[in-house]
Amino acid sequence: MKKLWYLLFLLLLSNEKNHFQTTSINSDFDLSTGLIVNYRMNGNTLDSSGNNLHATNVTATLTNDRFGHPNSAYDFNGVNQFIDMPSHTLLRPSLPITVSYWFKRRSLIANRNTIFILNYTQNQYFGIFSSITFDKMEFSIGNGGSTSPNGRNSLHGNKFIETDKWYFVVCVIRGYNNYNMYLSEYNNPSEYHEYTCCNGDFGYYDGYGTTLQYNNNNGSIGRYDSNVYNPSSYFDGVIDEFKIWNRELSLTEIYRLCKYERFVNANYYN
Repeated sequence: MKKLWYLLFLLLLSNEKNHFQTTSINSDFDLSTGLIVNYRMNGNTLDSSGNNLHATNVTATLTNDRFGHPNSAYDFNGVNQFIDMPSHTLLRPSLPITVSYWFKRRSLIANRNTIFILNYTQNQYFGIFSSITFDKMEFSIGNGGSTSPNGRNSLHGNKFIETDKWYFVVCVIRGYNNYNMYLSEYNNPSEYHEYTCCNGDFGYYDGYGTTLQYNNNNGSIGRYDSNVYNPSSYFDGVIDEFKIWNRELSLTEIYRLCKYERFVNANYYN
């Protein structure tokens, strides 16, 4: 009897995966709509969204992804490695937007936990950016001001981010003090537990930058400048599957995204 139930489960899972793989032509669930950039990081920094916003790797090294596949994610040393995104109007989207990525941090040191910024600028906050701050996830918008609370508005999560564990994060940003962040944590990506999938991580807001401002600078994955008195900060860990949409994903889309990013073997994306 247990064998029968197991076979039924595999059949249902197969059907679900097939549905996900055909979403680009399935009008009721299409995650390609509004997709600005999609860095799968499977051996390179090419953009597979169709917009050709290919990134430039600055000495980050290819490593295993969450499934253990080699050369399928990028490792950053926390000192001088990053990936540069191009300067393009598509990477200066108006709000709302949605961002998602996988990450695994290696260090608890504060200046080694910066994930990305859409406009890398020394001593100023421009564009949208994200980091692990005080060991919690943070997403922010910059108003062009200095690297202080006056130059940004941020959502801080509640969940402590452990080292050497894979996390998947999705954040919808609509405007000042209007974000939704969802966090999934996994010890073993080959096992699926519904309770770990895309839990809301709504902590608190801070910062007084009420508007989003861009400049023409490149964006960066793995670094940004967060302190006027110190050099730029970098990421010490692994990042994979970095995506941005120029729209708000619905809650149904977010849960499906979390579930299938969790379940679907990365070889599907090749």
